[in-house]
Amino acid sequence: MEVAEISGRWDAVTCCSSDNVGPIVSKHQKNFGPWQHQIEGMLLSKCDQNWVYRPWFPVDVRGDANCHIGLLESTEVDNGDRFIAGPTDAMDVADVCAKIDKVLPELSFEVSESVEIHPKKIQVHEEKYRSIWRGFDCRNERIQAVTGVAFKPFEDSLRDWGESLVLIGGVKPLSIKD
Repeated sequence: MEVAEISGRWDAVTCCSSDNVGPIVSKHQKNFGPWQHQIEGMLLSKCDQNWVYRPWFPVDVRGDANCHIGLLESTEVDNGDRFIAGPTDAMDVADVCAKIDKVLPELSFEVSESVEIHPKKIQVHEEKYRSIWRGFDCRNERIQAVTGVAFKPFEDSLRDWGESLVLIGGVKPLSIKD
């Protein structure tokens, strides 16, 4: 931001996206990025808890891209402005896993309970950590005002994501019939 200010020819604007979700477009993408891999795990009936019980704050990658484009095109942003790109919904990892079954019932996939990954010294403070996260207030009114971006409902992104992992990524969900 300082360099941009000194130059006077351009602005530095920060766009902080939350947890990028959405469809993959190439098979190798299923192996990279924590969120793609975590959804793949859920399809395989492995639902790991997030570190320190952090909820998901999902934003569809397509909405995130539209935010970046909108900020580049906007005449209402100033050097040093910072924006949050994403919806404000917080979801527990177990709820995400259960939603896959609701948006892709044709998979008949086995919904698993979230798996505890924390050592005992963190588990004893679970409620404290969850309480901290419940107090987190993610706001996106500013970015919507300057870009006009409307964020996709998570269920739409999750359906597209799951379908792409199966059709493009070759993931074979663990079916309740198996």
